[in-house]
Formats: sequence, C-alpha cells, structure tokens
Amino acid sequence: MTSPDPLRTSADAPLDTATAAVVGPRGALNVCVRVAVILLVPAALLLATFAAQLPAPDDWGVGPGTAVRLVALVYVVHLLATFACGWPAGVLTAHLVRHRGSEVTHVMAFAACGAVLGVLVPALLVLLSGPPLGAGPGFGTVAVLAVVYCPVGAIVAGLARAWAGRAARRRARTSPPSVTA
Repeated sequence: MTSPDPLRTSADAPLDTATAAVVGPRGALNVCVRVAVILLVPAALLLATFAAQLPAPDDWGVGPGTAVRLVALVYVVHLLATFACGWPAGVLTAHLVRHRGSEVTHVMAFAACGAVLGVLVPALLVLLSGPPLGAGPGFGTVAVLAVVYCPVGAIVAGLARAWAGRAARRRARTSPPSVTA
C-alpha cells in the first residue's frame, strides 16, 4: 500500500468530466459565445437609456435610429475584441489551468484573463484609432478605459466561464453513460 503524495493538493486532482469539457479551443469558444450573450444585457440597458432620454421630435438630438446604430456599433466592437483577443487568450488560459481540478480555479483564471484583456484591448484600440502619439487620445483616456474595463472584463469572463462550467456539468449529469464494448 502506498501513502498519499504529500505534495499533491485537491487543486491538483484530476479533472472531472465537466471541467474537462470547458478546456481547449472549443471550450474557450463556448466561453466567448457566453460572453457575447452576457454583453447583450449592458447593450440593452444602454439602448433603453438612450430611448428614455430621447428628446421630443421637434427638439434637436439623437434620434432612435442613431441610438440603435450607436449601440449596435459598440456591441460589434466588443464582439470583435472578444473573439479576436478573448478566444486565443481563453485557449491559453484553459491550457494553463488544464490540470487543475477545481472549478473555482478555472473561473478565477478566466476572470483574471478578462481583467487583463479589459485593460489591454481598450488601450490598444485607443492607440490604434487615434492620430500619431501625442496628438490623439492620451494617457487619461486609456487610464479611464482601463479603470472601467478591468472589472468589467473580470466579471464578464468569470461569469461566462462559470456559466459554461455549469452547463457542462448539467450535460454530464443528464447524458446517459457511454457504452464501451
């Protein structure tokens, strides 16, 4: 009889099938799709805010069509950033935590990844969209975006990973056991 390995912790335990279902490129893509769904909530709230503040028809202001186009543009930019940057980062994050059995560890890793991307992606977009350095949006704009998007990225990525893990556990519970001959 062998004694248990004193260096092995419960976080190093083998992955269960639900956690294993959310690793790799397909699992990271599943998390990105869930991020897109979660981002619909602030987009709808933003659209409702625009609708509530629209001026009367004879006043000058943003019309309903412009508000819808603006919210759609913001949502598409977030989707592009999510799939262009979030998916590869999610694949890397899932790869780095693939041997950790704790669902909480996976969720926290994706939340940390979302926080980092929440800072880097807006900064990159501001730097790429403006005129040469010194003439366009400056450090203040990047700092404000980083302060706003760091917690947003962490919360949304963590929620999406938790949601994907919950769905994988539910599928594992309801699917019949496989028959091997």
